[in-house]
Parts: sequence; C-alpha cells; structure tokens
Amino acid sequence: MKYFLKIFSLRFILLQLRFPPKIAFCVLCNHKSLFIRTHKSIRIGTRCIKCGSTAHHRGIIKLIKEEYGQNLNELKLKKVYEISAHGALFNYFKNKQSEVKYNFYCSEYLDNWIPGKFYNGVRCENIENSTFEDNFFNLITSTAVMEHVENDIVAYKEVFRILKSGGAYIFTIPLMMSSKKTIIRARRDEKSEIENFLDPEYHSDPFRGENVFTWRNYGTDITDTLNLLGFTSEIKEIFLEDINEAMPVIIAKKM
Repeated sequence: MKYFLKIFSLRFILLQLRFPPKIAFCVLCNHKSLFIRTHKSIRIGTRCIKCGSTAHHRGIIKLIKEEYGQNLNELKLKKVYEISAHGALFNYFKNKQSEVKYNFYCSEYLDNWIPGKFYNGVRCENIENSTFEDNFFNLITSTAVMEHVENDIVAYKEVFRILKSGGAYIFTIPLMMSSKKTIIRARRDEKSEIENFLDPEYHSDPFRGENVFTWRNYGTDITDTLNLLGFTSEIKEIFLEDINEAMPVIIAKKM
C-alpha cells in the first residue's frame, strides 16, 4: 500500500477513470485483490494494491507454480536467484523462503559497486560477468532486466553457466509478440560511445532512478537466440484474470 501513497496525482486519478479498478485473483497474494492502473500499459500498469505486482510478476509466479507446485514445494532445499533486490517478485520469494525452505539469492548492479560484495545487505552482481559458481542455481528469475543489459548474449551465457542441469531461467521482457525480429535501439561505436538508432528509451527502478537505458526491444526470435546458446526455451502465454489476457513469459531450461 505504501507504493501507491507516493503516486496519487491528477494523472493517477485520470488513469482510474479511464481504466476503472477491478477485483480479481492475485497469484502472489493467493486471493482476490483490488487492481488499479498506474500506467497506460496494461502489463506494467495493472497493479495489485496489496503486493504491488505487475502482470510481469504475476505471469512469472503463475508459471513457477505450474512448474514447481502451487506452494513451490518442489523448490525445497533448492537454490533460487532473482536478478533484483526489489519489487513484488523479490518480496514474494523472500517471504516464502522460510515456509518452503529454499535458499534465496538476489542482487543488484550499480557501476560503483564491486561484484560479489554486499552493500547494505544487497549483493552486487553483473549478470554479464557473474561471480557465482558454475552449475549453482536450480531456478533463476528476472522481470524486465535483459533489455537493459548491454551485451545480452553474454548475460544469457552467464545464466546458462550458473544454472544447474535441469534448472530453469523464467523471465519476462517487454516482448513484441507480433514481431519475429528483435529491434536494436542502440549500440556502442568504435569510440565506445553510445550510437542511438531510435530515440533513447529509459525505464526506472528504486536503485537507479529513471535513467535505466534500454538497448533493445525484443521480438519472438528471443527463443532462437536462447536455443542457439544451449537452452531449450519457449514463450508461454500465461492467462491472467486481472488483465483478462495472456502475459508472455519465457522459460529457458538447461537440459
């Protein structure tokens, strides 16, 4: 609820008039909840008023429950890694840890932090060059991270390296289901300066503010990329009652 106290404004009120609040089932809260709009995008803007989750979080958790049981019992004594230390998915895993008894890891990355070190209890990790051991995790998750990673291919290789055989990377990205081809928005030139092919796009998070740069917009060819790197991957369209449509979630398994 604290999240929503920060955002009440004329814009917020107008969003509620355009997209009236509704009651639906929240897979994180595991009961009916009130959903309100905080953004015109249905996937990032339809939030549960109790846990603050977006469709990205709820799609991932619904798929995880399908894979590991409704109470996540199949994750008992396993290692779970969320590539963030904030948000509804992080809170969900942290709160379920004592009940299910899995080992939960999380991290953030800031330029002035040293990978592998802890800052105010938060571990720093660069997913392009992780300090975790080979074959370490049973499950890795992330929401809207990989579009902000400059070299996503290297990052996916790192995820593959630190996953155990039989493990899964379950994640979301802003995914254009109508487009086969990923659009590269920017890259570095020979002088290591950023060359923009489209207008710069930024997202926000609690650690970096509103200046999280977006390198690409993904198309459905993401599965081709993952499969070439050794994963067995597919896009699952997870139906969510609260948005009355499917949320695309990617599952990439290391066989």
